[in-house]
Amino acid sequence: EWIFIAAVLFGLRPIAIMLSTVNGGMSWKERVTVSWFAPRGIVAASVAGVLGHKLEVIKFPEAEKFVPVVFAVIFLSVFIYGFSIKWLASILNLTGRKKGGVILAIDNDWAIEVAKEIEKTDLKVLIISEDTDLVEKARNMDLHSIEGEILKVLDYGSIDLANYSNFLAVTKNDSYNALICQTVAHRFGSSNVYQLPFSEKGSTSPESLPEALRGRFINKKLNYVFICKLVSEGAHFLLINGDDFDQNNKNSFLIFSFSETFEISSQREEKAAQVLVLQTESISQNV
Repeated sequence: EWIFIAAVLFGLRPIAIMLSTVNGGMSWKERVTVSWFAPRGIVAASVAGVLGHKLEVIKFPEAEKFVPVVFAVIFLSVFIYGFSIKWLASILNLTGRKKGGVILAIDNDWAIEVAKEIEKTDLKVLIISEDTDLVEKARNMDLHSIEGEILKVLDYGSIDLANYSNFLAVTKNDSYNALICQTVAHRFGSSNVYQLPFSEKGSTSPESLPEALRGRFINKKLNYVFICKLVSEGAHFLLINGDDFDQNNKNSFLIFSFSETFEISSQREEKAAQVLVLQTESISQNV
């Protein structure tokens, strides 16, 4: 009986879930967590109560063990999973983090590097992209990623927004970025919705949309084309201590600053605990 119970708890369920979630859009950490957590309850107890009696009536061999075995599975599953799920989620870094997390709509490789650096602040990060290769690359870097069109993904309600307070649109399409930011502003607040202009003209031209109809610009010195050029020349994104950031350094461009309470700003804050910069030359910092 105990071998059967162990097989049900630790064998059949994990194997079935791991196989059924292949190519299902979940990271391996999420698949492991879902496959592990499977407490039994009222359904199993109800079925056991009905079938157990009928099996005894027809004198099925060892029918008297059916109900005790089922209730043993129920008790052990609730006990084991209940006490282990938080520990497992913590080990796999899947526990809920401080509110202030960031959702990024991307169409380029360097935005994944941005997301990876932001994650180092202990904020939850979610990447959404229509590019299959980008999503796969992000997942290989253990970043939570979803493939699909951003507005449709959000409308489906499949994302728990409880841990997200900021939104960043960094695609090459200015109009699309503005549309996304305007649409999600009511969820995150207009002050927490950012977009990156495609070119210098987009950030300074009088024809540029007013902020009420788009996201806030991250840094007026930066735009999509300029960042692509810098990255192709070897620039990289780096999270550094707030005290180490020199705003007069022409080789360092501010992206975001992070306070000790996980508040994000695109401006240099006096009490910033950490700062995300685009660095165009090698520097040594204590992160």
